[in-house]
Amino acid sequence: AAIIASAFVREIKRRDFLANVKLIAASELFEALDAVSCAQIAAHLELKQVEPGTVLFRAGDPPDGLYFVSSGLIVLEPEGADEPELRLSRGAFFGERALLTRNLRRRTARALTPATVLMLDDEDFRRLAALVPAFRERVIHVAVDRGMDDQDVET
Repeated sequence: AAIIASAFVREIKRRDFLANVKLIAASELFEALDAVSCAQIAAHLELKQVEPGTVLFRAGDPPDGLYFVSSGLIVLEPEGADEPELRLSRGAFFGERALLTRNLRRRTARALTPATVLMLDDEDFRRLAALVPAFRERVIHVAVDRGMDDQDVET
């Protein structure tokens, strides 16, 4: 029974890893990275199943990681009345600004539907950003495209 259980767990992990690679390969963040870099990053992603209404992080929280939407719908609630609500679905990612600036979160991230998200925690993000400079540069590029001032990036 132990051998069968061990093989089952190995197979589940392998399938999760392959699903992670497919997801990140489809994300704009990884379009310029090679397969080896994508696989390095995919190996560090943590799968989270969340129910509608689950808060992934709140405005004012310290940065804990970079999030990728695998399925479902996530909303980034506006900081102020003049900002739009952002709805994110499969392939989208969020949380990069706080990681890059080391500032507190500006928005609250909440699941609108049952969702699956993948998280690259802060420590792994920093380690992988150092190992794969193109990854770090791509995250900065996307964050600047989204309105972040590149002068705010912590070195």
